[in-house]
This record gives sequence, structure tokens and C-alpha cells, in this order.
Amino acid sequence: RWLYFLVSLAGTAMVGTGLVMWTVKRRAKLPDPDKPYFGFRLVERLNIASIAGLSIAMAAFLWGNRLLPVPMAARGEWEVHWFFIVWAATLLHAVLRPAKRAWIEQLWAATALLALLPVLNLFTTDRPLWNSLAQGDWAFAGIELGLLALAALHAALAIRTARYQPKARPARRAVPARAVAGDAVGEGA
Repeated sequence: RWLYFLVSLAGTAMVGTGLVMWTVKRRAKLPDPDKPYFGFRLVERLNIASIAGLSIAMAAFLWGNRLLPVPMAARGEWEVHWFFIVWAATLLHAVLRPAKRAWIEQLWAATALLALLPVLNLFTTDRPLWNSLAQGDWAFAGIELGLLALAALHAALAIRTARYQPKARPARRAVPARAVAGDAVGEGA
């Protein structure tokens, strides 16, 4: 199971980093990186919601699983609805905020939702992390430790994103008028 998990995580990271690298490199090539055209903005916002927003939506699904009343009619369906409602909200957030701010805010939101799930479990289940560890219940302990590790990963990504400064594009040097005129004279001789 762990091998499947790690391979799936690596594949997901490969796709996510590829999407981010594409937009970062493409932005640097835009005529005015501060005012990208509509298609670029759309792809950039979809990337934010697809990467950071998906983490928020998956965490929200787990929150819904713990907070929705057990006797609720169609409870399982509402967990799925909650996932998609939250995911749509992350897309709306990404559209309304500047791209870098949206990345940072969504990564911190995912950090908080993931890190607080074990705390929520303390109040909503009879299996807090320390009980699972003491009883050797590695299935539950592994999930909660995994949530904490994912929270730490999202926090590191949020910090790295906040610190990122794009490299300044080198200014094009103007060709001196004499050199252009000299080349024209030299070609005519």
C-alpha cells in the first residue's frame, strides 16, 4: 500500500510541478508579465484551484466526514457535494485574488485544514492520535501522521511561494546608431 501511495504521490507531484513550471516560465516570456492575457490568466487560475484547491477540497471532504451528522439522509452524497462545493470556492478565490496571493492563501488554508484534522478527531472520535499509537493501531495513526506530514509540506510550499522572486528579465541593449549605419555602409562596399 505504501508503495502505491508513494508512486501515486510522485506522479501527482510530477504533473503539479510541471503545470507550475510551465506558467512560471511562460509568464517570464510575456510582453508584460504583470498584465498577462486572458488565456494565461485562466490557465494560471485553474492551476491554483487544481493543485492547492484540490488539497483544500480533499481536507474539507474529511472534515465533512467527521462533522456531518451520522443519521443524516444521503450523508455520503453530501460528503461528496461538500468536496465539490469547496473545490469550486477555491476556483472562485483564485479568480478573485492576485495569483501569488491566491497560491499562498490556499496553501496556508490547506495547511490549517490538514493540521487540524487530528485535533478534530480528538473531539469527534474515540481514537485520538496518542490512543492509536499506544494501541499499535497503525492504520489510524498512519492516517493522522500522514495528515500532519502533508500539513508540513503545504506550509513549506506556502513559505517557499511567499519568498519566491522571479528573476528580472535582462533589458535588451539598444544597438548604437553608428554600428547600424556602419554595417549598412560595409554591406554596400
